[in-house]
Amino acid sequence: MTTRTSATRYARALLDVLLKESTAEQGAQDLAQVSALLQQFPELPRAFTNPAIPAARKHALVAELLPKLVHAYGEPFADPSALPTYLLSEMTRRHVTVALSGDGGDEALAGYTRYAHEKLARLVHRLPPGLLLPVARFIERRFPGRKAGVLGELGANVRNHARRVQLGDIPRYAAQFGHFTPDQMAELCTPDLQAAGADAGWALFDRLLSEATATDALGRLLELDTKTYLVDDIFTKVDIASMQTSLEVRCPLVDHVLIEFAATVPSDLKMRGFRGKWLFRKALRDLLPRNILYRQKRGFSIPHARWLRGELRPLLRDTLLSKRVYDRGLLSRPTVERLLDEHDSGRVDHGLRLWNLLWLELWHQTFIDPTPTTVRAGTGAGVPAATGAAA
Repeated sequence: MTTRTSATRYARALLDVLLKESTAEQGAQDLAQVSALLQQFPELPRAFTNPAIPAARKHALVAELLPKLVHAYGEPFADPSALPTYLLSEMTRRHVTVALSGDGGDEALAGYTRYAHEKLARLVHRLPPGLLLPVARFIERRFPGRKAGVLGELGANVRNHARRVQLGDIPRYAAQFGHFTPDQMAELCTPDLQAAGADAGWALFDRLLSEATATDALGRLLELDTKTYLVDDIFTKVDIASMQTSLEVRCPLVDHVLIEFAATVPSDLKMRGFRGKWLFRKALRDLLPRNILYRQKRGFSIPHARWLRGELRPLLRDTLLSKRVYDRGLLSRPTVERLLDEHDSGRVDHGLRLWNLLWLELWHQTFIDPTPTTVRAGTGAGVPAATGAAA
């Protein structure tokens, strides 16, 4: 455990680096600050923040925007936060040309809750296998899959943790990124599709972790996320969304000086107990109020599960129940129909899984089909795909 004196020294050094970075980025606007400011000006937000526009029209605009974003990303990029990132970029660009993002801080200084989940799993794995596995299997059987509502979310989280602790290190960590379990993938995908990507993610994680220079478990995970999740999801999402609106987004927390310094910080200063970004909070405690420093981490999400059960339901069902989906020989129609029905009824929340499948099919129609098409919202009718970047 790092001493209090060393912790203070590291905190002062981190603050010095942060202040230098903030000085270098003067003139740019923080995206989070822009988001808050936009709420104060009723004339600025357009359809998605204007209460005068009916909810049905807002959802129709979302349905129209999805094929546009699929074309912009050029890959089955199914992160739901791509949509609000694009909308925020669009609003921001009407007032500034350069904005700042805090991306990279979680990977450098252990901000994601999955690091705490992994630490807990490693502690649980110290139990004798003869005790751990039967208890974990019992919990997994007794708790339901993800259902709608707060209690459904809680039950699903307990069940997911019980399932993950039964896995090895790499499959367990990889499971925190995937929306389908291996059993669900086996049921959903045809043998040809399963063979094409069998264990590819696990193999990549295994290789990168074996090549990591960090000497402790948390440090290796931070390196892994920096080389995968940060560049392939976060940077990709923000870069493409902002470029569609001609907004330049800078990420000062990935400046090489800060990243190099963070690599020297002991892991027990990045995560103290089960709280991430401990050193980051210590460095800024005299500059930020406590309710900001210690508020619960929140993702940049949308109510996709509710939308797919409601206003976006016609788009979802018309797209995923089209004959062309199954003519490709990749997905099992009975499984997709079951996912749709369970989600509609509220028995299980398949929101993220269905969002993935929706983006996958729209991507297929746009880039893979012999005559590229996209789906017109709510009709299932094909229309020619865009030929240029989304505006």
